[in-house]
Amino acid sequence: MDKLYIFSQNNLYIKSKEDWLPINSIRNLLIQNFNDENLQIIENTYNQSFITNLCFNKQYIFSNIRTSMIDNNLYCEIIHSNNSKPLQKFCTKTCEVYIYNNYVEILNNNNFFDYYFCAEKNNFAIENDDIIYIFNDNNILEFDTKINSFCLKKCKKYAKNGENIEVLCKIPKNNVYFILYNFDIINNNVNKKFYKNENILLYDAYSLPIIFFYLVKNNIPDAKNFLGQNINFDELKNYLSQFDDIWEIDGEYVVSSGKQICKIKFEIKNNLIVDID
Repeated sequence: MDKLYIFSQNNLYIKSKEDWLPINSIRNLLIQNFNDENLQIIENTYNQSFITNLCFNKQYIFSNIRTSMIDNNLYCEIIHSNNSKPLQKFCTKTCEVYIYNNYVEILNNNNFFDYYFCAEKNNFAIENDDIIYIFNDNNILEFDTKINSFCLKKCKKYAKNGENIEVLCKIPKNNVYFILYNFDIINNNVNKKFYKNENILLYDAYSLPIIFFYLVKNNIPDAKNFLGQNINFDELKNYLSQFDDIWEIDGEYVVSSGKQICKIKFEIKNNLIVDID
């Protein structure tokens, strides 16, 4: 193995040799010449830790740790340390939802799927049109029960009026596009409205793939405007929607989900994505 890349939406410290090294949603970790040693992981917020020894000779996808070998380099996404007890349990129409301090675990068709989530005292989980919405006044997490993919957004405004809750969320990685959710927590109804403010969306060849990914994940119609005419938007949307996140790691882009981690290449000309491989 040449390199080990570790990344996470969570706030963690990884002990490599004698050093504690931080990782989070904007900072990944590169370990050169990794020799299959034990890694100690401490979750920054709750000071929980565990020690694991992963087998790096194969590709493994666990519910809390995802790994994939690509070009003799190991990519490892850590969802959480798997060292806490659930705060709440919800039973939706098709799934069981377990909320922990800093992640959610969903049991769907006898399989567990985990993803980062910042829990609060008042958390909710409802299912509507094959989507499970887990939310509070800090974040909203959507889980597509058909393709088992997650989509996380941060809350900007939150208001509760009886059994109705309105939440305004910012689409990740930009300051222009928003979604307003209206949740009827009694009847499990969800209404969405998309908003675009008057800000100018600033991007370059480096940031455009990341911005485009999250616009697609959140079904923003303007995502088509960033593509060249030779790309089939619907086919690309179906492909990207199966992933949870996109990461820039060592100058390359990686997409990850509970099923796989893989590289993705974008060719950009005149501020448009003209090819994706």
